[in-house]
Amino acid sequence: MVFAAIKALIRSPAVHFALLGWIVFAVVGVDPVAPSAAGIRSAISLRRVELVYEQIARERGRPLTAEEELAAIEIILDREALFLYSREIGLDREPVVQRRLSQIATFVAENPEETMTESTRVSEAVELGLIESDSITRRILVDGARRLIRATALVRAPNEESMQRYLSENPDDYQVPARTRITHVALNRNLRGEETWGAADEMLERLVAESLSAEEGAALGDETVVEAILPAMTDRALERRFGPSFVRTLAGLPAGSWQGPIRSPLGDHLVFVHERIPQRLGRLEEVRERVSSAIRNQVADLVLEARVAELRGQYDLRIGERDES
Repeated sequence: MVFAAIKALIRSPAVHFALLGWIVFAVVGVDPVAPSAAGIRSAISLRRVELVYEQIARERGRPLTAEEELAAIEIILDREALFLYSREIGLDREPVVQRRLSQIATFVAENPEETMTESTRVSEAVELGLIESDSITRRILVDGARRLIRATALVRAPNEESMQRYLSENPDDYQVPARTRITHVALNRNLRGEETWGAADEMLERLVAESLSAEEGAALGDETVVEAILPAMTDRALERRFGPSFVRTLAGLPAGSWQGPIRSPLGDHLVFVHERIPQRLGRLEEVRERVSSAIRNQVADLVLEARVAELRGQYDLRIGERDES
């Protein structure tokens, strides 16, 4: 498999829970460490981890399981690694981060009306530790680091062999749905009122008695918003035009002859089923972009996981002792 070599490099991850992500950003804090100081231990206080547990428990209305606590710790450590890396590579100098730091420095300043340059406000925010404690700034930096790491894989297109193999191994994701091709003669209820159903029965008798073809019959119907001769369409597409009840009835009609009448919000219909095309696996040329995107995103996820694990070791991240903050 195309991912085998990458998977071999990656440790088995703890189970991640999507709900934990935003809570981690909002609650957890870390003891500051110089962002370029690889190899220096960086400790996240146990008390702050407990604050995350407490907030998640409030959201769920129950205590966390041991597995959920481990998942929360994994997310905390992963995101801290990405935060430190973002500062190491200078993402904290990006304009969006600088503007945010300037804003929060102004907000907490003793004299907000005092005239200061943005760069001075930013320096003040950094000195106050706001870059570590502000959840929005952290989110911007972590997301930026994540996107940069994943981009290394996203820009590389998989080859034909890899895409064909992936398609074969994931057939359920790339099914071309079944389609039905019909012609219908519509009798518009807005025009005919209560006489519509009776007129439909009479129309069916004429179509059968005169052995009219689909094309000939199509010319006999009332004008509606749906054209009489339709291409092969999925059930969902037909439902949008005629409603679900029409499509359920249509499924039981034989092909090759006039049938009906079938009622829809438009009126009553005589239907000629030309063919039913069964569901099938899409050919690579039909689903190439989707397959390519899926492969690149899977590889990008694996690259991100491997890089975060490497960064966690590089920064020697750990859960520290309890503090009183």
